[in-house]
Amino acid sequence: METLEIQAFEGRKNNLLGLLERTRAYFEKIGNDDKVKSFESLYQNVQNGEFVIVVVGEFSAGKSTFLNALMGEKYLPSFTSETTATINYLKHTNKSLNGRGLEVVFKDQSKGVAYGDATQKDIEKYVSTSSTTDVVNEVEYVNLFLDSPFLEKGVMLVDSPGLNGVAEGHQEVTEHQIEKSHACIFMFNSTQPGKKSDFEVLSKLTKKFNTIILVLNQIDKIKKDEETVEEVVDRLKRDYAKQFEGSAIPEIWPVAAYPALVANSTQNLEYPDNTGKRDHSPQDRARYLDASRIEPFKNRLWKFITQGEKAQQEMLAPVEKVKSALLDRRTDIENQIFNLTTLEDAQEVEAQMNFLQEEIEKLEGEMQKSKQGIDGVLKEKLSDSINQLKSGAQNIQQRYARRIENWTELDDVEYEFDEIQNRASRDFDGMMKNAFDTFMTEFEDTMRLQYVSFMEQVQSKVQESHSILEKMTVPKPEEFVFDATQFHVGLDKFEEQRRAIEAELAKFDGEIERVQKDFIQAELIRSDKEALERRLEGLKEKEMFYIQALGARPAVNYYTEFEDTKQGRGGILGWTADLFIGKKNVQTQKKVMDDSLVKSYEAERESYRNAILQSEDSIKKQMEDLESKVEKSPEVLEYERQQIERQKEAIRQKRESYEQQFKEEFQKKNRRALLKVKHQMGDYISELTKQGEETFKNSLGKKRKELTEIVINVVDAKIRKQILDKEKELQELADTLKSSAAEIQKKITAFEEEKSDVIELLSEVVSLEMEIQSLTTDSIQTSSVTATIS
Repeated sequence: METLEIQAFEGRKNNLLGLLERTRAYFEKIGNDDKVKSFESLYQNVQNGEFVIVVVGEFSAGKSTFLNALMGEKYLPSFTSETTATINYLKHTNKSLNGRGLEVVFKDQSKGVAYGDATQKDIEKYVSTSSTTDVVNEVEYVNLFLDSPFLEKGVMLVDSPGLNGVAEGHQEVTEHQIEKSHACIFMFNSTQPGKKSDFEVLSKLTKKFNTIILVLNQIDKIKKDEETVEEVVDRLKRDYAKQFEGSAIPEIWPVAAYPALVANSTQNLEYPDNTGKRDHSPQDRARYLDASRIEPFKNRLWKFITQGEKAQQEMLAPVEKVKSALLDRRTDIENQIFNLTTLEDAQEVEAQMNFLQEEIEKLEGEMQKSKQGIDGVLKEKLSDSINQLKSGAQNIQQRYARRIENWTELDDVEYEFDEIQNRASRDFDGMMKNAFDTFMTEFEDTMRLQYVSFMEQVQSKVQESHSILEKMTVPKPEEFVFDATQFHVGLDKFEEQRRAIEAELAKFDGEIERVQKDFIQAELIRSDKEALERRLEGLKEKEMFYIQALGARPAVNYYTEFEDTKQGRGGILGWTADLFIGKKNVQTQKKVMDDSLVKSYEAERESYRNAILQSEDSIKKQMEDLESKVEKSPEVLEYERQQIERQKEAIRQKRESYEQQFKEEFQKKNRRALLKVKHQMGDYISELTKQGEETFKNSLGKKRKELTEIVINVVDAKIRKQILDKEKELQELADTLKSSAAEIQKKITAFEEEKSDVIELLSEVVSLEMEIQSLTTDSIQTSSVTATIS
């Protein structure tokens, strides 16, 4: 969902594009081809303009995941090795000229450009240090074209190697990119926020960039029962205040990048809660997104993008160019009208033309002085660049001298002997490129201050010229060949002993692994047994509650029953009566016992008791099975592990002692041979330095002359064109004076109408300029350490 800031920014940008198009059409109408080309170029620059955000952070900070979260989809792979090896520019797919998702630019321009798709396989091939390609030394930069809404609005994300990258040259490359960017995002890892290395990088960043947004990533990994997110942020602020005493603290935004990515991704990504869940309902995704806090951060970032000082200046700059061109044209029109209405004869025009000729001669004299001034400035910049190169060369010499001094074994010498000779040459080539880039940057800055109105043409001519830098590589001195025969070595015996020690260490590692597995198994068994014991206790409680619920044993019921029976009357007469009329009816009563409730109660209780006993027998059987699997308790196993670790440490110390003893013996026996090799390498580096400085000085000297001519020719051409335009204007006036009054009035009317068009355009300029200037410039806020976290 677009924020109001984005909608307002898009509206201002569209208004500016409309103004530039109408201005271009106006100058096309009056036949000013130079202005038409200038405003066409300006229109394209505004339309294709990008807001550059460079992201710096250690690999463990989750930088790739954070970039994916900003884009709302998983594009970049999360590498398991040391991080990005080159500068990667993340742009929208509509920026790709050939529809490919990946573009690789090599340092060796003869290799051309490689293309691929924005897949994990292709990206890893040209981006990661784990690649089989020598990315650090072969790849200049990589463009990734991604279909992300975050990149649609002219945003370009820069994935940098970081100022603490392991590859040589990463620091210089990243610092150079930072200087060209609008904003810098530095990432902390919430599991280890404010490490020493974090602040070392930040210290360098603050010297290069005054707009840094601090992000505390992976807040979902903070243990909530130990510390809240706000407490971690507060602690980070206090650490920042200690490291940068007296400095204000920039905004710190806590986010959880991966939950945000899961929430927005169309892929079924696994949520990091150890459940393995991949099927997320809309309600789940909304909950993840809210917990990630990514949306408030993105809104804050968009506000800075659309209302930051640099963004406003970049929008004001073309408005000022339109304003300047229209004001100049209005002045020209007013002069034309004034001349047409006030000049009486051709003699006055001729006098002005004579005056113009004097101005031409004066400008030609000033042109020569300007040429000398430009050449002087470039000589100064050349001297500065040569000094920079010398300083860099000295650093390279010292770095390799330290490596050579650390040689203690034949393996070191044999491996590094050839490697250093090849690596040093590449280092010098890279250093010269950096020095050249600095020279060109300072040249452009100086020219921009002195010749602001001509800088666009100067830059165009510089880009068209064939750069001498392509051929500026250091000639390699004659290489030395390593001669191993001059060394007295005992490597066979040493390697045999070392292999024996390594085998012993490996044996201990195996023992530790076995004990660790047994320990884990014992802990699991103990845990299962405790669970079974709890189940036994639960059964007893369950039986007790059941008996309570069953109630007291019911009593036996007794009741009286009445029964009709036949009874004889007795005697002869009674017998006779019984015979003829039957015995008489007699009613008797008896006491009857009812124990059915008691039997039912006893049966139910017995049934439940049997079920409980059966469950208890099953649990006890499981416990017996578990106990049969336990050979040693976790405590015993932990003690065994510690004993093995102590034995392993003793062997490790033995190995270190043996290696140190061998190194000392090696150095003692081969002192003279090592010294000879070190001198050879020192001479090689010195010769490389000498040739590098000479190559750079000669090449840049030629470049200085080339640049001087470019500037002079551009300035000269611009001024001479102005003079020719003025001559043409005066000639037209002279011709006009020969015209009739009606024709003159017709021209005056045409100029008046054109003036109205210019004034109408100027009113648009003023309106847009006021709108942009009236905006409250957004900037990254700072606070003290006691600031409230929102």
